[in-house]
Amino acid sequence: DECAASCRVAPKRFNDETRLVAKMLSKLKRLNGKRSAEENLISVEDMQDHCDNRTPEDRVDMDENVMNFGDYYGYENLPDDDDKLLYHLFGILECNGFSINDSRGISVVGIGVYPTISLLNHSFEPNCVAISKGKQVHVRALKDISPGDELFINYIGEMVPLVEGIKQLKETFYFDYDIETEPSDEIREIIQQRDMKLCALNEEAQPSAHQIDYITKYSLDMFKRIDKNRMSENHPRYTLQATGALMQQENILADTHHLKLKMMRHAVDGLAAQKCFDEAKGYAERVLNGYRELLDKSSSALAMYSLKVGTFYWHLQEIELAIKTLADAAHGLEITHGED
Repeated sequence: DECAASCRVAPKRFNDETRLVAKMLSKLKRLNGKRSAEENLISVEDMQDHCDNRTPEDRVDMDENVMNFGDYYGYENLPDDDDKLLYHLFGILECNGFSINDSRGISVVGIGVYPTISLLNHSFEPNCVAISKGKQVHVRALKDISPGDELFINYIGEMVPLVEGIKQLKETFYFDYDIETEPSDEIREIIQQRDMKLCALNEEAQPSAHQIDYITKYSLDMFKRIDKNRMSENHPRYTLQATGALMQQENILADTHHLKLKMMRHAVDGLAAQKCFDEAKGYAERVLNGYRELLDKSSSALAMYSLKVGTFYWHLQEIELAIKTLADAAHGLEITHGED
């Protein structure tokens, strides 16, 4: 079906969402009303698409995808239900799609819909992690789980402050997060303490409200400029932008502040892309120290960054540090990604 669709529209190329919905539709046709193994606990039909919760502005891209879908898939092959199934499939893809990573777990190479995984609710301090391995997703425990305990994963990542996280959950997954729904007082305390660090300021400088407002707006603007240069692979340009922005942030934001950590990661990536590992190492160590202060030892983000910093040490022939840091990475990745 995909070959026929690609030939039908060549040389035009449709977006990934359209291609994946076409695959989903073809699979549903092949199943002919039967459930697949992946639908053991919930069917694709019963998954939430949240189409009714979307504003007209939110539906622009979806409407366009549905309207143009027949050009790709063939109008004679469309289901005869006034596009109801197409809206449902595009809807669940948007709010239940799960990223598929490469074998290193670093780069996103695709997206899939996993009905069973969609049943896991969100927590900012989850007891599980869902990690892709090829086309499969493996769910692994991050801490001891007793019989009857609910399983939770983090929908949006670990380095997002609470206010921004609540906004993302509402805009992407259409629910109102309330910290009081977290399982225990201990977990609520961990989340609040991490949030304080993610928004922490440089206590010695005691910045004013005006300075804080300025650096926040300035940082968000710089991220847009950096993203543009990253897309065009202009590494020297966005490295200068990131390091220059860090000079502005230095006396206002603490090293655990989410905006400063993100800016340092950009500086690390830009310098590493230019093979300036010695300069990258300094920023990378600061990011890693921030992660260690913020995250649990079982965090996949902490393990992945330990892997990156350990690689820098290896490039620089700092072998003892490399072995120690890579061992930390391996220990964390065994928990989140498995021993193999």
